[in-house]
Amino acid sequence: WKTKSKKDYLYVGGQFKSLRQDLRVQHIRTPFSVKVYEENARICLEVGDLSEYNQCQGQLKELYKEVETTSDTYVDFLCYRLLYEAVTKNFHGVQTMIKLEKQHRHERLIQDTLKIIHAIQRTDYHSFFALYNILPYHAKCILDQIVYKIRYQTLCRISIAYCPSLYPVAKMVHTLGFDDAKECLEYLRHTGCVLQKKKTGARNDDVDNLMLNCKASRGKIKEFVPKAKDDELGVTHGSVYHAKNHDESSIANFLRKT
Repeated sequence: WKTKSKKDYLYVGGQFKSLRQDLRVQHIRTPFSVKVYEENARICLEVGDLSEYNQCQGQLKELYKEVETTSDTYVDFLCYRLLYEAVTKNFHGVQTMIKLEKQHRHERLIQDTLKIIHAIQRTDYHSFFALYNILPYHAKCILDQIVYKIRYQTLCRISIAYCPSLYPVAKMVHTLGFDDAKECLEYLRHTGCVLQKKKTGARNDDVDNLMLNCKASRGKIKEFVPKAKDDELGVTHGSVYHAKNHDESSIANFLRKT
């Protein structure tokens, strides 16, 4: 669905909604039904439409009780359910789910999921980004809803903990969970961090020669979240983290989509 254009989610999402409605109206609860909801849920996660994903997740929870499915698929979606509860700050729901799913606690994926949830609760950024990199793609899609919040908290902690010292920007790339040094540098500049060169005459984009001035940055760091691509992708319900501008243009865009 992603090979034609980014707007394809509007069409694909509508087709899946119609298919899901037909399955409910005709009371079709078979392995095919499970497959439909699972595939729709994955697509929703890829575009960050957690509202639609949650609807699929709710139906899957019931279907898994009635229809035999593969263990791997069930564990994958159990992971997604746990992470969804965590990013929406329903940690009580996480505990309840674990009590009901004791038989799956030995699974490596579930163990890693619980570790990263614990890291979210404790704002343990080191463990969060270490575990983030080893989780499956769709699990990362859920965590992407809060990843910039974690980065902001990480920056604030570093500026306080290392004050009045300097912190290498090159090290910050890994600390903040970025794969690309230039992307990390662009993010730091958006947050208002005070960066300074180690060597006079070094290029402004030379990450290896840039340092975070913790003393000068302390108290000045702003939370930065890239603009959501909801309108571009056709996501009308938004996400749990990206704020939507409810102005006339947003309303007009919504009405055009519907």
